[in-house]
Amino acid sequence: MTWVTVIWSMVASACLTLAAMHLLVWYRMPRTWANLLYSLTALATTGLAGCELWMMRAQTSEQFGTALRWLHVPAWAMIVSLVLFVRLHLRAGRPWLAWTVCTLRTFSLLMNFLVGQNLNYREVTGLRHIPFIGESVSVAEGVSNPWMLVGQLSLVLWVAFVADAATTVWRRGNRREALVVGGSIMFFVLASTVQAVLVLWQIIHSPLTTSLFYLGVVAVMAYEMSREPLRATQLSEDLRQSQERLRQAAQAAGFGVYLYDFATDETSYSTEFLALHGLPVDATLELDSDLVPKAIHPDDKAGFLAGMKAANDPHGPGTLDLEYRISRRDGQLRWLRARGRTVFTGSGQSIRPLRLDGILQDTTERKRLELELRQGLDEVQRLRDQLQMENMYLREQVKRADGHDEILGESEAILQMLAKAKQVALTDTAVLITGETGTGKELLAQAIHDMSRRKTRSMVKVNCAALPAPLIESELFGREKGAFTGAMTRQIGRFELADGSTIFLDEIGDLPVDLQVKLLRVLQDGGFERLGSNHTITADVRVIAATNHNLGGMVRNGTFREDLFHRLDVFPIEAPPLRARVDDIPLLTWKFVAEFNKKMGRSIDSIPKHVMEQLKQYPWPGNVRELRNLVERAAIVSTGRALKIELPSVDNGLEPLPVTLEEAERKHILEMLERVHWRISGHDGAAEILGVRPTTLHSRMKKLGISRPKT
Repeated sequence: MTWVTVIWSMVASACLTLAAMHLLVWYRMPRTWANLLYSLTALATTGLAGCELWMMRAQTSEQFGTALRWLHVPAWAMIVSLVLFVRLHLRAGRPWLAWTVCTLRTFSLLMNFLVGQNLNYREVTGLRHIPFIGESVSVAEGVSNPWMLVGQLSLVLWVAFVADAATTVWRRGNRREALVVGGSIMFFVLASTVQAVLVLWQIIHSPLTTSLFYLGVVAVMAYEMSREPLRATQLSEDLRQSQERLRQAAQAAGFGVYLYDFATDETSYSTEFLALHGLPVDATLELDSDLVPKAIHPDDKAGFLAGMKAANDPHGPGTLDLEYRISRRDGQLRWLRARGRTVFTGSGQSIRPLRLDGILQDTTERKRLELELRQGLDEVQRLRDQLQMENMYLREQVKRADGHDEILGESEAILQMLAKAKQVALTDTAVLITGETGTGKELLAQAIHDMSRRKTRSMVKVNCAALPAPLIESELFGREKGAFTGAMTRQIGRFELADGSTIFLDEIGDLPVDLQVKLLRVLQDGGFERLGSNHTITADVRVIAATNHNLGGMVRNGTFREDLFHRLDVFPIEAPPLRARVDDIPLLTWKFVAEFNKKMGRSIDSIPKHVMEQLKQYPWPGNVRELRNLVERAAIVSTGRALKIELPSVDNGLEPLPVTLEEAERKHILEMLERVHWRISGHDGAAEILGVRPTTLHSRMKKLGISRPKT
C-alpha cells in the first residue's frame, strides 16, 4: 500500500467517523441542525477523498473523466452544507449571496452531467503520469469545458459569502469566532479553489488535493462543534452550582420552590416546600379533586382557585401572588404566600400555559404582626374617637354648667342621703336615685362619682327623656358608618365613652322597652354592639340611674322590665324634696342670692324675716329648681339691697300631695298649730287635740323643723 492510498484513505475514514458521530448526535437531538450540516460536510469530504484517489489511480481517460464527473457531487454537497452552516451557526452572511452561491453551484452540477464529459473537460484526451509523494499518479489532458467558469464563479462568490459572514461576526464583537471559524473556512476554501484552478488550467502539474484542504475545514468545524458540548457542560455545571446556591439561599430565607408542568400534569417541589406544609422529605403533597392541596383552609379554597385561574389565563398577567391558610398535620394553622410565574407556549389562538414555577413563603409571623398592628391602630382610633367625644361632651357640660355644682344642706334628710352616697361610692354597685323633679338627683350622682375610684375620669350623662326614641340606641351604644340613612361617620356610644368611668342615666323610666334588654345585658356582662355591627364591645362602666317615676308601679303595669328594675335597684337612694328639708332653705337662698349678685351685678345683702318664713312655709312643688328660679326673678325685680320675693299662690293647683309620712305629719301639725294660733299646751291646745303630750309635740316640731313665725 502506497502513501497516497494511506493518506487519502485515512482522510476518508476520519471524515466518515466524524460524520457518523455527529449524525448520531443529530438523531438523538433533532433540533441541533449544526450537527447534521457538519455530518454532511464530513461526508462530502469523504466523497472528495474517494474520488481524488480514484482519479490518481485511473488507468484510462474514461476512468479519469468518470471520477472527475462524480467528484462534483460531494463538492456541491460541501459548498451547500457550508453555506447553511455559516448561516445557522454564525447567524451571519447575506441571504441573497447564500442563495446565489447555492444556485450557481447547483446549475454547474447540472452542466457537469449534461455538457461534455464533465464540468472541467469537454473531453479527456489522455493521461499523464507524474511523480507524487514517491509514486506515479495520473493527471488528465484534454479540452476544457467553458461551463467550468460557472463553477469557478460559484467558488469565488462562496469565498465572498464567508468573508462577509466573518466580517459581521467580527463587528458583533465575537472576534474569536470570526477568526477561527470564518477565517479558517475562508482560508481553506480559498486555498482549495486556487489549487483546483491551477491544476485544471495546467499551470501546475499536480493531482487534485481539495480533500486535504477540506479536511482542514472539517477540523475547524470539529473544533467549533466540540466547544458547544464543552460550553454546555460548563453551563450545566454553572447552572447546577447556581441552583445549589439558590436552594441554599431559599432554605436560609425559608422559601419553598415548586414547579408544575401542564403537559405532564406533574408537580415538583423542594424539601423546604414540604417542610412548610409540615411534611417529611419523602412525603407527597395530597391534592383534592380540584387539584388543590387538601391542607388548605376551606375558607381560602375559592381564593386559591381564582388566583390559579388568573395566573394560567393566556390573556392575563401570567403571575401568581396569593395568601392562604393551611392546617398542618401537627395541628398548626399557618399562613403561606405563593408567588410564581406562568410560562406560555404557542401564539395567537393556540397559546397555552407550559409550566408554572415559583416560591412559597411562610407569612404566619407577618400576619400576626399585621393583626396586632391593625388591632393597635383600631385601639388608637377608638381612643382618638373616645377622646374627641370626651372633649365634645366636656364642652357641652361646661356650656350647661350654671354654678350650683355642690350639694348644700344641713338638714337630717340631706345628711342621711349623703351618708348613703358615701357608703356606696367606693363600690361598683349600681345605684338608683329616686325623687321629685328638681331635687338634685344629677348632683347626687356626680357626688357619688366624685367619691368613687373612677373620679379621675369624667362622668358621662345621658338624659333618656331628652333623646328621640330612634336615636337613643346609637347614642348609648354607638353606630357604624352607614348603619342607617344619614349615618355618614362612625360614632362611639356613651357606654363606650364611659369605659372605666361612670354613666348617669337620667329619667331611666323613659327608656324604651326594646333598649331595656340591651341595657340589662350591659349590666350583666358589660357587652354590647354598635348599631350596624355584630362585633361585641366590652366596657367597664358603673351605672347610676335616676327617675322621678314609680318604677315599681311601671313594672306592675308592664312598661318597665322587672329584671332590669332589680338590677338597678341594688342600692336605692331617695333625693328628699325641699319641703322635707326646710332648714336648708335659708342656706340655699343665700347661695342663690350670691350667685345672682355676681352674675347680674346686684348688691342684695338682706332677706326680710317674713320673706324667709314665707319661703319655709311654701310647699315647693318644683323643689330646689323652683327656689332658684324664684330667687333669680326676685333678684331682677328687687331695686334695693333687700330681696323681695313674690311667691306663687298655693291654690293654683300646683301644691303636691304629701309623699312621705314625715311630710304628712309636718303638714298636719302645721295646720293644727295655725288653727289654735300656735297654742301647744293647755285646754284646746294642739297637743290636747293631737292626743300627745306637749313635750312630745315640742320634740316632733324640732325634728320636723317647725317653728312659730315671728310677728
